[in-house]
Amino acid sequence: MLQLVMIYLILMTSIIFINMV
Repeated sequence: MLQLVMIYLILMTSIIFINMV
């Protein structure tokens, strides 16, 4: 369960970072 949350957070942060750049 924790692994899924971590993966979700990483995906969201990566998408936000890509959008900023």
